[in-house]
Amino acid sequence: MERDSRIELAMAIVAVALFIVILCCAPSLARAAESVPVDTATSNRIPHEVLVGFRSGTDSGTRHEVLDSAGAENVNAIPGLPQARRVELENGQTIGDAIDQLEGEEDVAWVQPNIVGHIAEIPDDPDFGQLWAFRNTGQTVNGESGTADADTDADEAWDSDTGQGARIAVVDTGVDATSPDLENEVNQSLSRNFAASVETGAVDSSDWADQNGHGTHVSGTIAAEGDNGIGVAGTSWDTDLVAVRACDFDGYCDTDSVASALAYAGSIGAKAVNVSLGFDGTGSEASAIRAAIAKYPDTLYVVAAGNDDEDVEKDQTWPCSLDLENVVCVAATDQKDHLANFSNYGSTSVDLGAPGVNILSTVPNITEKTDDELTDGLSGWTQSPAGGWGLGSLTNGGSYIRLDTASSATLTTGTLDFSGGRSCSMTYYLSASLGSGQSLSVEYSLDGGKSWVTPGPYGAITSSTGIDDDQFYEMSAWLGEADGKSGVKVRFHYSGSGKAPTVDIAYPLVTCIDQQPAAGSYVAYSGTSMATPQVTGAAALLAGDEPDLDVAQVREAILSSVDGLGSLTGRTVTGGRLNVAGALAAARQESSEDSGDSGTDTGSGSEGTDGNSTGSSPWMRIVSIKRKANGTARVKVRVSKAGRVWIKGTRVISGQSRKVAGASTVTLPIVGRGSAARRLRHGLRTQVYATIGYRLSGGASRIRHRWITLKRR
Repeated sequence: MERDSRIELAMAIVAVALFIVILCCAPSLARAAESVPVDTATSNRIPHEVLVGFRSGTDSGTRHEVLDSAGAENVNAIPGLPQARRVELENGQTIGDAIDQLEGEEDVAWVQPNIVGHIAEIPDDPDFGQLWAFRNTGQTVNGESGTADADTDADEAWDSDTGQGARIAVVDTGVDATSPDLENEVNQSLSRNFAASVETGAVDSSDWADQNGHGTHVSGTIAAEGDNGIGVAGTSWDTDLVAVRACDFDGYCDTDSVASALAYAGSIGAKAVNVSLGFDGTGSEASAIRAAIAKYPDTLYVVAAGNDDEDVEKDQTWPCSLDLENVVCVAATDQKDHLANFSNYGSTSVDLGAPGVNILSTVPNITEKTDDELTDGLSGWTQSPAGGWGLGSLTNGGSYIRLDTASSATLTTGTLDFSGGRSCSMTYYLSASLGSGQSLSVEYSLDGGKSWVTPGPYGAITSSTGIDDDQFYEMSAWLGEADGKSGVKVRFHYSGSGKAPTVDIAYPLVTCIDQQPAAGSYVAYSGTSMATPQVTGAAALLAGDEPDLDVAQVREAILSSVDGLGSLTGRTVTGGRLNVAGALAAARQESSEDSGDSGTDTGSGSEGTDGNSTGSSPWMRIVSIKRKANGTARVKVRVSKAGRVWIKGTRVISGQSRKVAGASTVTLPIVGRGSAARRLRHGLRTQVYATIGYRLSGGASRIRHRWITLKRR
């Protein structure tokens, strides 16, 4: 029998960015591949859990009283957010009812469901050789040719700086610090884990090693050691990299784990945080994420736009859609400087593009213990009863396993050797229609098959799990208790009777993470997850080179120096792709201008009564930018001498100016025009690019540029 193309649809998850994969079932929460059409309003929530943020100053007695009245059964703190709690609700209390009640409490600042995210990655068939994102000569990578100079010019930046040890955090699946390209970059004493164990539900803060590969790949793009004769190089070769694990081995990430990880990254003074993940949902469902990022305005959070080829102005994704000044959202571009065909975009939410297709980087040494392609059929597997399992054909020429009996049956691997391995697991794709009393489970044995263990996260799959035979669902089983052991067996166990069910299994793959080879392990991936660390690496380079710049200045240097692209015009705020060399030059210019802000004389003249100097260098400092509830903003500027301060810019009403008689502070309005004004009238957030100028009567001038977010409240 030949299966139709639905398996290819489920497998074609071309973009790798820790993005929400909607859960399609209850109560056992089997997790579906991205292509599964389900109700996103409820399917990605952990049953019977909400996250609650209390207003500052709320005492513990009030918190307990409020939560008890809302049906709280168990209450846990959320690390990094001292006023927030994760609440397990008592039986009979629904998430909706609890939220409705808590939203009416004056001591509650926000409340949301506890949402689950998942990574879904398909590694490319790697061509180990060329980091086109840094220097594109038009070379062919993974069968795709490029366009010369469609790159970030990182190699040009390296002529003057390759990194100065700025602290950067990666909130992801962890990092494999044994990679020879990362072993000198990872700050192991500060690295932490916030993800709960699949087996016990407990959080071991020291268990931050990568169990998946995604976080290690991201980290290599940021900080792989350069000029060491091994593997690849990151954008910033010398970085104080902190691994902050928020997701489990399968890439699932609870909102509370992510929020805690984001807050921790800010609390340790990270200059920038890479966040190659996201959540779909309403703004209220991103409250914990918003609170964590807003708490640390001096840290730049660089986030992925997502891989659904969607306009995030219409289909919001978080944190990308947050209107916070310390967030930069990144789309992916390909080797020809086009917006990648999977990348999300958004004219006011997605700030810029960066290379995100066929990106070669570090990964753990993941070894395969079974042949997921089934090239030798079921050879090496043991069937019970004989003939209880068969093979079907996929339209791509591959095979899948088919249950051919209505009776209980098992299909067991040969003996597997996990010696020296860690984070062992099985992944597979399942299409099934199970009746009452029928179940399917993955089990493993450590004693040659005498006894069997059913691991998490799913347990036995039944008719109530939510799996059906309309498509294949990505599934997994954690085999962690078998780590480091030999003589391991793994099996599929169908139990039941009555009408024969449909049970089809594709690509069954058992893997372990083994010791890194001396030359390291490298794979090419694609996704906005791969684009995001290009920008984080640039932020690391800038922060190390110019440590006195603040978040706004680093952000501005990156956004103001992009290479304009037609494919990004109107689809990102800047309309351009990252240029690392340009950003470094802009940061140095900003730092050079700021060095005169103290008013130190560079000549021998003295200031007259009008504030003009015959010899000192004029300076201008932006003191503050305050956003008003009516959708405008006020920029406060301090200048050193008499002259005129003015504002003009993209989507900004020009002609705003003030004459100053001498050293003083002046405030000017920022008022949106054109499309910015229209968006504000409709209650939408918008960003304007303002040029703030200061000109002396003698002709000398100073210029500052700022991206400013406007929104009516």
